[in-house]
Parts: sequence; structure tokens; C-alpha cells
Amino acid sequence: MPNEQYDPPIIPPQAPLPPAPLPAASVPAVGPVRRLVNIVSGSFLILVGVLMIFIPGPGIAAILAGLNLIKPDNRISQYIRGRMAKRKQARAETHPPPAPPGNPTQ
Repeated sequence: MPNEQYDPPIIPPQAPLPPAPLPAASVPAVGPVRRLVNIVSGSFLILVGVLMIFIPGPGIAAILAGLNLIKPDNRISQYIRGRMAKRKQARAETHPPPAPPGNPTQ
């Protein structure tokens, strides 16, 4: 028998309430704005990356970051990424990875 003076009452757990939906007027339309920002910043990174190929800096990394930002939006970036993948595959076929070190007497 529980002692009512010392034991707290047992309350069954309740499920949390779902969040209230926002009114349609207060939801900002960030889709087109974010897409434009991604295209502008990606193009800027590509331009800076091309410049950094000739001056000290991580040019290839900047180009890849810029292409990553605009990849779903631009056919040119898809074309460049496709050519880079083909070159990487051709390079892997012509230059196989080195054999693992083993016993040189065999």
C-alpha cells in the first residue's frame, strides 16, 4: 500500500503535442532566393578557383566547392563534373594502383 504522505502520485505519460502549423503568409519563399545565392556564390568560387590555379592557393578545391554549390542548377557544371569523372576513370585504367608490398624474393 503506497504511503500518500511520502510517495508522489503516479501520472501516466502523455504524448507530446504536434507543432502548430504556421500561417501561409508567414512562411518565407526561400527556394528561389537560396538558389540564386547558391548560383552566385558557386560562380564566384569557380572564378576564384581558376585564379588560384595561377597564384598560390587551393584552386582545385575552390572549383570543386563552387561546382558543388551549383551542381543541380547548371548544365555547364554537370558537363564539367562528367568530364572530370571520365578523366579520373581513364587515368585509373591507364595507371593501375601499385601492387601491395610483398616478399621481393618471390
